Amino acid sequence: MRLLKVLSIALAAGALILFAVVLVLQIKNRDHLAPVISISNDVIELSVNDPVGDILKGVTAQDEKDGDVTFSLMVENLSSFVAPGERIATIAAFDQDYHVAKSNLVVRYTDYEKPRFTLTAPLSFVQGTEPTAITSSLTAWDCLDGDVTRRISRAIANEGNPFNSNVEGYYPVTFSVSNSAGDMERFTATVEIYDPTRADLPRIALRESLVYLPVGSAFNPLDFIAQVQVNGSVYQPYEGTLTNVNLIDRGVSLSGDDQYPWEKIQVDSPVDMQTPDWYEVSYTVESAAGTMRTAYLLVCVEE
Repeated sequence: MRLLKVLSIALAAGALILFAVVLVLQIKNRDHLAPVISISNDVIELSVNDPVGDILKGVTAQDEKDGDVTFSLMVENLSSFVAPGERIATIAAFDQDYHVAKSNLVVRYTDYEKPRFTLTAPLSFVQGTEPTAITSSLTAWDCLDGDVTRRISRAIANEGNPFNSNVEGYYPVTFSVSNSAGDMERFTATVEIYDPTRADLPRIALRESLVYLPVGSAFNPLDFIAQVQVNGSVYQPYEGTLTNVNLIDRGVSLSGDDQYPWEKIQVDSPVDMQTPDWYEVSYTVESAAGTMRTAYLLVCVEE
């Protein structure tokens, strides 16, 4: 019995020693190091149309145990813009022991443009229009995300003139949209609420409601007038004048009564074609009864 007890103790001790040896060897041979990421250039220039995977061009990863693990590289995150057209890409690589290495580089878009708006109809609405409907004619497109119309938001400014879609008037409203890179574009425009039952209500129709113009280019606000409706007649540009549409191209002699003087249109244009910014041009016409109405053109002067 005593011999059996001694053998049992010896076997237990041997097993414990063997376990300790194996554990030491495992610890000794274990990979404690993450891969090393090598980046040929800290800044990479890309087009907004290039796939995200192109960020990894020229990037490699080596692991002390597993060797080349470049195949494991991935773009883990793209930050919001840290400078115009620039964002930080976080790159990750991993080895077979699931050790992860990370590194950053700057992604610079060579052809980035801010989100752009399109206004398909004037911001003019009949009384009783739901406030949420004032963005119905506004869309937005972004070079990174495509159609971002659903991201358009509006902020109705009070400034002593609280918005009320049941009351005729002109109300300032700020519209904005942002993309996935955190870049926001915004402008403030005048929204008109009018009574469609008023027969004496004059009207100015513009060729466009929102335009983008390059800085330094020419701009004549009168070029955007498409039609004027006042005192029961409709006039449109014809050979440098505003002529009654019923007489255009009829070969008749036109008198002064057949034309509407340009100077009767009150134009207020703050546009500075040398300074990139958003501007709003107003066009006001008055009927013989003294009823006034204003149309607005949004102008974005851009670099």
